[in-house]
Amino acid sequence: MKGQLALSLAGRDKNRIFMIVQELDENYVFIADGQLRKIDNPKRKKLKHLKLLGREEVLPATNRELESLIKSISLQS
Repeated sequence: MKGQLALSLAGRDKNRIFMIVQELDENYVFIADGQLRKIDNPKRKKLKHLKLLGREEVLPATNRELESLIKSISLQS
């Protein structure tokens, strides 16, 4: 599941695209987008509040790379 792109369905970050950076258990994951939430300080989020986009990418090394990846995906949609 790591590297999976997901759309937030609830909360302050609703309708934003994030990348799953770590799986906590069957209910929770850590997500980051490189801008609002950095890779080194990800947000814990319930899986039921995310819609998986069916697209898996390699986790970028930097926040800037992650941010540009998500922006390019947002522009394509």
